Amino acid sequence: MDWGYIITTLSGLVLGTGGLATFLYFKENKSKAESEALKEDASAGLEMLNLMRETTAFFNTTIEGLRLSNSQKDTAISDLTIRLDSLEKSNKQLTYSTTSQQRQIKGLTAVVKKLVGSKDYAERHLCLVKDCTLRKPELGTYRTETPEIETTE
Repeated sequence: MDWGYIITTLSGLVLGTGGLATFLYFKENKSKAESEALKEDASAGLEMLNLMRETTAFFNTTIEGLRLSNSQKDTAISDLTIRLDSLEKSNKQLTYSTTSQQRQIKGLTAVVKKLVGSKDYAERHLCLVKDCTLRKPELGTYRTETPEIETTE
């Protein structure tokens, strides 16, 4: 026997046994690979599920925070609306009061102008002697109700 023949026989035997083992264990190896792939898919799915739960919890807390913030803003808006209404009412009252006082001042100014004009006329055209019988108009015609306005002679 030649060494080439022995080596060829041994290598053929090893390769044949390897090929036979591959053929015999093909299903087992395939199912093992599929099982590992399924395990990896399941673990990836589980990780995704956990991540989705964490994300959902985060978004729920964020939404609750936003709802709380919105309710605080709504409360502030309603408080400011009430304050605005009261300020508008106060403004209307003050505007009415100011207008009323302006009308009173205008009326009093007209009365004072009339009284001053009448007194000026009386001082220039009337007799200054108190017991004068020729006096026209008579003494006391241009008398005012308040003695501070009357001029004393």
